[in-house]
Amino acid sequence: MKFPRFKSNNRNGDSISSNSSFLPNQIYTGFTLIELMVVISIMALLFGFSYASYREFQRRQVLIQARNMLITNLRLAQQLAFSGRKEAGCVTLDGYAIERRSDASYAIEDRCIGGGGNNQIKLVTLPPNIEIDSFPAPGNSVTFYVLGRGISRTSDVTLNLRLEINTVTIESTSVLITTVGEIK
Repeated sequence: MKFPRFKSNNRNGDSISSNSSFLPNQIYTGFTLIELMVVISIMALLFGFSYASYREFQRRQVLIQARNMLITNLRLAQQLAFSGRKEAGCVTLDGYAIERRSDASYAIEDRCIGGGGNNQIKLVTLPPNIEIDSFPAPGNSVTFYVLGRGISRTSDVTLNLRLEINTVTIESTSVLITTVGEIK
């Protein structure tokens, strides 16, 4: 801030001498302490609000990424079932399943009939603070039958993903699998 230039006279009408500590013909520039404190306070508030918004955005992105990963893996199981590809030792392939293993993981397995058991194709661990709810009864899995014959359920299945921090659900999203095998 620039301070105005002024000329001051003493009682006799003479100008103030130049050896005084205040020079009247000099322009003083700069910011006062109060102006600096106001600017710094405003910047701190803006930073605080923007950081909180960024953290919220980042958490939502992690949940969206986990949902997209679940959809990709459901489509992988569906595609493997459509192709009818059998793993070694599988006599008759019934289909490929997504099975929930824990709150934070699920697996893709083949379902074989007549020997060979169930072979794990892929194990997926969800990002931190993301949990998958239990699958609706019966069981904890959804099987895509071979040759596009639908799924192992008689009604549509909704798989829920939750973002939890300190056991509090912040946000959730879901994926729908219809009885004909459509993934939404």
